[in-house]
Amino acid sequence: MVDFFSHALWAYALFHARPDALAYAACSLLPDLAWGIPAILLFFASGRKLSEMRRWRHLPHEEMSKNLRKQPYFENVRVAYHASHSWLIAAFASLVVWAFAPKIALAFFSGVFLHLAMDVFVHKDSVNGQEPFYPLSHWRAPSFVHWSNKKFIAANYALLAIVYALILLGRV
Repeated sequence: MVDFFSHALWAYALFHARPDALAYAACSLLPDLAWGIPAILLFFASGRKLSEMRRWRHLPHEEMSKNLRKQPYFENVRVAYHASHSWLIAAFASLVVWAFAPKIALAFFSGVFLHLAMDVFVHKDSVNGQEPFYPLSHWRAPSFVHWSNKKFIAANYALLAIVYALILLGRV
């Protein structure tokens, strides 16, 4: 969840000077919404309870990954994740948005690709891994850290605080 908000905060920070900066921030959330909403619906449709999901959050990363892989809907979620995080599919979707809604095409393209670029570096050992050329290739990008690493979270939000302070002071 920390990763989710971070995408929007970084997108807004990078595009804050644009009058449509909120659109950039909103579009940066689309890859996670495209797979996350179906994943949550499948979780509850399979008879799981919210309390179970909350317990998983506190498990070590490896154990949580093992629990997720055992779920009957995991393969569907994995496919949705790879599709929503594919650079190839995002490029195609950007062309579609440009053709039918050109006014939001730049925000869509920039927000989505900022999200994907960030994820390539911060999804080390994730359940699904990053396959940027899905469905043509199952090559996984070598990430450096997992976004849930406490040191990474602290550094990320410290940098965001500095950037937003500079924005508020009119320095950027």
